[in-house]
Amino acid sequence: MAETTENNLSELSGTVEKITYRNDVNCYTVAEIRAGKERVTVVGTLPYLSEGDAAVFFGTYTVHPTYGSQFKAESFERKAPQSAAAILRYLSSGAIRGVGPATAQRIVERFGTDSLEIIQNRPKELAAINGISINKALSISEEYAKQYGVRDIIMMLSKYHVSPERCLSVFKRFGTKSAELIKTNPYILCEDGIDFRFETAEEIAEDFSFDKGSELRICAGIEYILRKNLLNGHTCLPAEKLTEVAVRLLECKRETVEICTERLADSFRIKEKSVNGTEYIFLPEYYSAEEHIAARLISVKRYIDSSVTVDSLEIENVERQLNITFEELQRRAIFEAFESGVLVLTGGPGTGKTTTLNAIIKLFANRDLDIELAAPTGRAAKRMTELTGREAKTIHRLLEVEWTSEDKQQFARNERNPLSCDVIIIDEASMIDALLFDNLLKALRL
Repeated sequence: MAETTENNLSELSGTVEKITYRNDVNCYTVAEIRAGKERVTVVGTLPYLSEGDAAVFFGTYTVHPTYGSQFKAESFERKAPQSAAAILRYLSSGAIRGVGPATAQRIVERFGTDSLEIIQNRPKELAAINGISINKALSISEEYAKQYGVRDIIMMLSKYHVSPERCLSVFKRFGTKSAELIKTNPYILCEDGIDFRFETAEEIAEDFSFDKGSELRICAGIEYILRKNLLNGHTCLPAEKLTEVAVRLLECKRETVEICTERLADSFRIKEKSVNGTEYIFLPEYYSAEEHIAARLISVKRYIDSSVTVDSLEIENVERQLNITFEELQRRAIFEAFESGVLVLTGGPGTGKTTTLNAIIKLFANRDLDIELAAPTGRAAKRMTELTGREAKTIHRLLEVEWTSEDKQQFARNERNPLSCDVIIIDEASMIDALLFDNLLKALRL
């Protein structure tokens, strides 16, 4: 039966009778749970949940339009099976790679209720069983540790409202030692690729009585300030400004911030650059992106196909077709689109940007050039399609975004496999993140 927790989530306790579906990449699972006399369908990200597991699920009841009543779990806690029969069912379920029903039977017959303790802490004793070598015994122990490593992470972080999906990403990064590493340094959760909020790491650190003056905390805080500042459109901060903010936010001495800034630079976790006598601090990936963007824009601007030109007569033709008369600035923009490798078209609402853009597209299309239209968001791409009458894509779709097994984003279109188009037009370009713009420029064919 379900009870209600303090944060208004229902609590459901039961035993897993059947795993109906599991996605091995993101661990999304559909399971049938026996809760007293009830049989409940539980769905959610439930890493390593296995048939025979006793567990407590925290979530809400929902009604799926096709599958009916379900319990959508936001988190769960698995209870280790206690009886020999429960342990046998768990081991026989295939939850641990290398352990089938026959092997499970032999383990439980020999070790009884101590079976899981043997697997976890004294795996070499498994080799006394016929058919289990030392290597297989260690492999069984490692697989078991993975499952309970994820369980430990979920149990540790669920009180901070961290979803199972995030817990799984932590486990993928740090493995079976995740919980131990977090206790030693909660601020590893703020690392690039995991990207926990600094405030969450602070909560965890406080619960573990972590030293507020620790350089680990100050270093993580400095990186947090730089990442937070990205949301304001800044890829760097003046060193003096960064120091002032860090002293105030982290409640520490200026000298400590300066020492930690040096440590971060020495370990290549930040990049320092002096510009006109002012020291600026970057996150390394953004420094690299800024340098590449500048260099690539210069290259693109210089890359001009002199055979592609436009004259006043053609522009007048377009004016007649569109039944308009271009302002001088609009005509200059059209010429610039043909004469320069890069054009930035700006202006307030009602200043003629869309009309100018459609004219440029029409003139390029008249030359049978391959044109791609794109925008940073789906909404902006849809609007661009409506305004131009041509399909516009998101930049991610244009670059053919892919996800690695480590949940890292990458693009199929890049320097080795550039876009085939002759012209690319981006709407709402001021919204583009520096890293995405860098990847877009890398994918241009020069």
